[in-house]
Amino acid sequence: MRVVDPSIPARAHARAACIRNGSTGSSPNVDWLILQQREDGSFPRRWKPGSNEVAEPTGTTSYSPVPAARHDLRETGDPAYKLSAIRAQNSSGQTMEYRGLYVGGASDNPNITDKEAGMLSMEAFMESL
Repeated sequence: MRVVDPSIPARAHARAACIRNGSTGSSPNVDWLILQQREDGSFPRRWKPGSNEVAEPTGTTSYSPVPAARHDLRETGDPAYKLSAIRAQNSSGQTMEYRGLYVGGASDNPNITDKEAGMLSMEAFMESL
C-alpha cells in the first residue's frame, strides 16, 4: 500500500483552483471528479443527476475513477491526476484490504458485487502509476 504525501491535499486544492479557472487539457468529467474527491481520497458513490449534490455518500467505489485519472495523466502529464489516483487507490485499498470489504459498482445498490466492477477494480490496482 502506498503512503500518501501529507502535502497532497494542499496540492489537490491548488489543482481544483486551476480547474475552476479553466487551465486544463483533460477530460472535463475527470476534472469534475477531482473537485469531488474527499480529504480521505474517496469519492461519493453517486450524485443526483445534473448536480454536485451527493445522492449516495458511500466511498466503496472510489477505485472507479482511477483508470480515467491515469488516462488524463498520460495525456497531459499533469501530476494532479496521479495524486488523485493514488489517493483513491489508498482509500479503496483501506476499504478492501483492511476492512475486508469489496462492493461492486452498481450506483443504486452499495451492497452488490458485479463482475464488471471487479474487473475495473483490478485495473485500478494492477497498472502502476
